[in-house]
Formats: sequence, structure tokens, C-alpha cells
Amino acid sequence: MMVMRSYRRHREHGISLIMSLVLLVIIALVAVASIRGTLLEERMAGNLYDREIAFQSAESALRQAEKALGNNTIVGPFTDANKAQGLYPTPDPSANNYVEVWNKTDTTWAAASQLRTDTLSSGAPEYIVEDMGIWPDPPGCDQGSTIPITCLRRVYRVTAHSAPLEGRAQVILQTSFRP
Repeated sequence: MMVMRSYRRHREHGISLIMSLVLLVIIALVAVASIRGTLLEERMAGNLYDREIAFQSAESALRQAEKALGNNTIVGPFTDANKAQGLYPTPDPSANNYVEVWNKTDTTWAAASQLRTDTLSSGAPEYIVEDMGIWPDPPGCDQGSTIPITCLRRVYRVTAHSAPLEGRAQVILQTSFRP
């Protein structure tokens, strides 16, 4: 009977070693999973910060163009000759192979002043201004028998984007502006 007990004890020590190794592997897998989750969250936070910087950059360009339009600093004519200044004539969507100005590769964007000087926003944001013609403001004011003189106003479409940097977020914003 004594020999049997000795054999059982020896056998139990082997099982406890195997169980310890299995628990150690499980703990290692949980640690690796938590590290991967932490790295993913860090990348997500960095991308969110990068996108926010790009958004602020594009918005500052948009506001600068609106301010210049409101102060009559940007003045026409909005012709093909002024495209080099980021000023574009009224678009014609009925034209064959029509592509929006901001989607064309040969579009010349006007540089806006850069508000941030950190490395993420190197390069100035840019904007373009399109003359959209004369529109009623407020909408419907031209429906009566007499049209008030202040009813019809010139409308501009301003498109701005953050500096296009390789591997970084880019934001494009657009607004209709009535000076």
C-alpha cells in the first residue's frame, strides 16, 4: 500500500506542472491581447488628432476666403484667366464630362495663411472660390409680383481643404457665401 501512495504523489506533481504551464500560456495570451488593444487605441487617438488638425486647417482657409469675399478683397472677374488665383466662373453641369472643380487634377488652389506651425500641418491650407451667379436671398423672395431690390444677391461657393500630406488626414469643406 505504501508503494501506491508514492506513485500517486509523483503523478500529481506532473499534473500541477502541466496546469501551471497552461495557466501561464493563458495569462500570456491575455497580456498580448491587451497590448494589441492598447496599441490600436493609441493609433485611433493619433488619427483622430490628425483629422482634427486637418479640419481646423481647412476651416481656417474657408473662413479666410469668406472674410476676403465679405471685405471685397477677392473681386472678379471670375473668368478662366483668374483660375491661377483660385477664382472660377459659374460651373456648367450640363457640359459633357462635367467634373466639379475641386475634383479636377489641374485645379489651382489659392493658398491661405497657415495658423498652426506644428509638423502635422506643414503646408498651408488652400481654397477656391466659384461664382455661382445671382440667387434670391432669402429663397422665394422673387416669387411675388414685385421683386425687392435686395432680393437678388450674388452667391459664391467656397471650397477649402487642408494641406494634402502623404499618409495624413485631409479634410475638404465647402460653403455657400452671400456677401
